[in-house]
Amino acid sequence: MHCFGMTKPLSRKRLFIPVSVAFIAVLTLAFSASSSASASSFGWSSTANAAGSQASVPGEEPNAQVQEDFSLLLSELEKTSRQYSGGAIEPHEEADAWISFTGEPGEGVRERIATVSLRIAIRTDAPVTAIELQRALENAHAEIEAVPGVAGATGYSDAREGTVHLSIWRDESLRIEGADSETLRSAQDAGRASAPAGVSVAVDLASGPFPVEEFIGGQNLSNGCTSAFPVIKGAQGGVLSAAHCPDSATGYTFGGAVESGSTDAQWHKASGTPDNVIRYSGSSTRSITSYYLPAVGSSACHYGSSTGYSCSTIMSRNACWPGMGCSFIAVNGSISSGGDSGGPWFYSSAALGVHKGTAYINLGNRSVFTYVGNAISSLGVTLCITAACGVV
Repeated sequence: MHCFGMTKPLSRKRLFIPVSVAFIAVLTLAFSASSSASASSFGWSSTANAAGSQASVPGEEPNAQVQEDFSLLLSELEKTSRQYSGGAIEPHEEADAWISFTGEPGEGVRERIATVSLRIAIRTDAPVTAIELQRALENAHAEIEAVPGVAGATGYSDAREGTVHLSIWRDESLRIEGADSETLRSAQDAGRASAPAGVSVAVDLASGPFPVEEFIGGQNLSNGCTSAFPVIKGAQGGVLSAAHCPDSATGYTFGGAVESGSTDAQWHKASGTPDNVIRYSGSSTRSITSYYLPAVGSSACHYGSSTGYSCSTIMSRNACWPGMGCSFIAVNGSISSGGDSGGPWFYSSAALGVHKGTAYINLGNRSVFTYVGNAISSLGVTLCITAACGVV
């Protein structure tokens, strides 16, 4: 077997497996069994499905399939419902998750929502749709980064409130007395001027460090980064990593990179037979059988050459990176460090993303990654989710 990062094959025909982590913790969301209180006090108009209520007992944690089902439901609604506004896993007494719309979604949509085994509250008075809110975030981010004296900005959108939040860094080379206040006012004016009706934009001066891409020498890949998931293009197998990492890595051939919009990904060609397995420690492995865009509140785990294995929950899947786009995924807290760039984010057997770095977002430092769907579509490769990647 030939692991990514090793420079010598152990056999003539070898299986390549990226160094990753396979021990998967269960979801860290504890649901309450009580559903007797009225949901109206939370502003929700309906509804709890029976399967979700039965599954929600104190201390019990939903399985990975439920998280995947809910996340896939949100992606489906974003494509098919003109009124869809957002959703998240957010357990409380009345519900395990919520979905919002700008109006009544219709009986067909409600029936589709009821197929997911969670108690899902439905809101029908959201101020804007998900598409409108995302466009408002992207426009505000672009306008604010164009303000003289702004070195960069991060941000995210809050679907529950229909708001956009951005943090800015001053250009240190232009620092003069009173410049911080003037730059902040200019950025606030630019952000608010770009906002459509129904969306409020909040801008503050970042109190944390400027976002960093976490690449350092001497880690699992010889270029100072971590490998992520196996991919294939035609009959050529390879592995994903991050585009901001160096193009060369011992034992691989550079296949291509994309670092624009909300994608920071590259892939390296590898010899041997591709497979859908990631290695995490020693000889232990885990098979990847699916991928999806995780909902806010979902659990997500990662492996990095520096920090090893750890898990968190999704804070935003509409996070802005300075000079780039606003569809990165940010988690609650910073659980990564230099050398983790390019590593895998996953939950159970599902791939979620490719690690980018750490950014100050929503009053704290947060680990950020590229959604794996954006990575593979931008690079024109296919994620391996079957044995031997379907190659006969």
